[in-house]
Amino acid sequence: MNTTRRGRSALALVAASALVFAACGSDDASQNASVTTAIGFIDSLKLHEIDESINLSNTIPPTARTTVLHMQTAVLLTEWPSELSAPAKKLASLLGDFALVLNADPPDLAKVGPASTAAHAAWHDFSQAVWAHLQGEAGVGTPATDAHGH
Repeated sequence: MNTTRRGRSALALVAASALVFAACGSDDASQNASVTTAIGFIDSLKLHEIDESINLSNTIPPTARTTVLHMQTAVLLTEWPSELSAPAKKLASLLGDFALVLNADPPDLAKVGPASTAAHAAWHDFSQAVWAHLQGEAGVGTPATDAHGH
């Protein structure tokens, strides 16, 4: 199965899961389930590895643009809690900028590197904020911290 088909399948799974969760409970519970599903999908897409490949090895992975577009799509289609709406829009915009420079023929590493770094940093910030929100909703532990230290 190629990466594009896998990505579409994963995105379809996210959408289907969100619909199932939405049909099963209160508005808050269904939104929390949808947000949990979306951030789980987004976090699984390995933007960290893409950024390291670009900025440490000067190598653009062949699936980088598709992965970035899948992330952007998931961010744009998810109904985030109000306090996460602005960070979601910022992340989606940076992912769009990243996808745009990746689409050049050939991509210019002098543009791709900074776009990758910006999207990577915004994703970390966004993921932390989402998990802190979800942990608060669940009443567990302290807000998520960045295990990567950056």
